[in-house]
Amino acid sequence: SMGTSARFDAAKLADDLAERGWLATDLARASQYSDMTICRVLRGEAQSPRTWERVAKALGKPLRRYLRRVA
Repeated sequence: SMGTSARFDAAKLADDLAERGWLATDLARASQYSDMTICRVLRGEAQSPRTWERVAKALGKPLRRYLRRVA
């Protein structure tokens, strides 16, 4: 279970966006989420694992790249 044992690393996602030269709106388009949802993801707000997975896939990255274990 991904429950509370993992947290999404929004800072790493932002780094990958910048490296690609993408804005939040580009990620929204690629992942087919609204700009608002992507803003929430980038702020590190809680999302469903499915949302995280689709965002990672839109960047061509494995979800585990953005998961940080928390105690």
